[in-house]
Amino acid sequence: MKERVLVMDGGFGTTLQEYHLTEKDFRGNLFAKHAKDLKGCNDVLSLSNPSLVADVHRRFVQAGANIISTNTFNAQAVSLKPYQLDDKVREINLAAAVIARSVANEYHCKEYPVYVFGSMGPTEKCIELNEIAREDLLKAYREQAEALMLGGVDAFIIETIFDAENALIALQACRETMEKFQRQLPVCMSFTLKDPKGLNMMGQDLLAYMKALPRDIVTCVGLNCSLGAEQMIPFLRKMAAELPFYISAYPNAGLPNKDGKYDQTPKMMQAAVWPLIAEGIVNMIGGCCGTNDEHIEHIARLVAIDEDLWMKPHVIPETAKQASAQVTENKTTINSKTNNKQTTMTNDLLFQAILTGKLPEAEKATQEAIDAGLSPQEIINGQMIAAMSEIGQRFQDGKAFVPQLLMAARAMKGAMQLLKPLMEGAAVETLGKAIIGTVKGDLHDIGKNLVASMLEGCGFEVINIGIDVPAEKFVEAVKEHNADILAMSALLTTTMPYMKEVIDALEAAGIREQVKVMVGGAPLSQEYADEIGADGYSDNANSAVALAKSLMGKN
Repeated sequence: MKERVLVMDGGFGTTLQEYHLTEKDFRGNLFAKHAKDLKGCNDVLSLSNPSLVADVHRRFVQAGANIISTNTFNAQAVSLKPYQLDDKVREINLAAAVIARSVANEYHCKEYPVYVFGSMGPTEKCIELNEIAREDLLKAYREQAEALMLGGVDAFIIETIFDAENALIALQACRETMEKFQRQLPVCMSFTLKDPKGLNMMGQDLLAYMKALPRDIVTCVGLNCSLGAEQMIPFLRKMAAELPFYISAYPNAGLPNKDGKYDQTPKMMQAAVWPLIAEGIVNMIGGCCGTNDEHIEHIARLVAIDEDLWMKPHVIPETAKQASAQVTENKTTINSKTNNKQTTMTNDLLFQAILTGKLPEAEKATQEAIDAGLSPQEIINGQMIAAMSEIGQRFQDGKAFVPQLLMAARAMKGAMQLLKPLMEGAAVETLGKAIIGTVKGDLHDIGKNLVASMLEGCGFEVINIGIDVPAEKFVEAVKEHNADILAMSALLTTTMPYMKEVIDALEAAGIREQVKVMVGGAPLSQEYADEIGADGYSDNANSAVALAKSLMGKN
């Protein structure tokens, strides 16, 4: 990285889509009788279809990539457990590393180095949100890191980081693994960016966090996924100017279109990433979602003008080298400014307890409200819904972030537990009954759970049927609960089409007209929702509540 800009590979999952793999392809002979469906579990292909994995790696190397990442993005126990493959972590990572190592060795030479990076993804669970115990996550990452090292990787890359706390656990696992095997490897860390100000989806200040990373183990930091190159460049410039690390970038092929696909052609992406190379901002450059070997080939042409002339890589500023890293805590506080109408509500202890996410105070205030003679309906329709509506608005305005929403939702749920015994047998009015779930093949549930909590907090009865939900289960849930709304989530472009399957299944069951369908997820758009016949689309939890109310005629 000191001598040249290295070209990374592109989107492994994007490239796999070109093969139109079936369930049988994912299973192979090895998992022919496996109890769970495996389609969509790319990591298992290293065992069930190793020649295919090698072919993808080979395509990227032949396109000009100096770095290929192992097919292990979700290959730790946390992410493999839903597929009942958590007992195969060591085998999958070892096989993936060996496959990548073999391909790299076919091409590696002094003039054209090819390195293998051990990919470690973020998992679907957040330390920040208390969804998994720290020790459990550390154990999962450590098991993965050890297998990758045994397989012969040249470096670790902790990537697509959306929760900085998770990343620290992964970093600790890498450190412990290197100490165990007495072998030092570079560690690269790549983050997702929510907005140009430098905040991630958890509201964490990325630049402050990066400055505090330990230089004895971290070699390179960068950005990937979530955005295209144009949106990343301003913050990458800032990173290059202020951080004592090498810089990487592997953006998406622009932003997704109405179908959740990426329209940026290889030539368009080549033009988009050019400033990163021409200005000497990066040391490593590649592609993420929507990119294949053709995109990487065009990027490689920029990096290597010819065999002997390499673009100058990013040089770490002396000021950044000399600056001592100091841990910076970014504790987002909820804006306390209110108008006159809100002042009365703010004085209410329950409203304030839920708004600030303080569970014990919320429970105490709820009990006091009950003792004062307020009915469950009065408490819910008053302080609870008002508090959840306020925190939702602050989230939409960028004054609160995911942790604050989840804390408020938990405080509200704790308060609800005190009201439920009083509500049994009583005719408690709700805004409507909603079924919510993540579609088949998709294991992401953070956004879905957030929407569920917000809907419940704002007066809906919510039945959360989980992740990886097939069409027939959605239909059964709608029938069983006589639901008013069906809310579906998908975070992957590969799982988006299942939303249409669910709507078709509702039609086939003769109940489509009985339920309103709303959809959401990072790759979706209003145009896509219209195309598949959904009744509405929302891009965040607060707008999801507004949409649900609108569909129920409550606005």
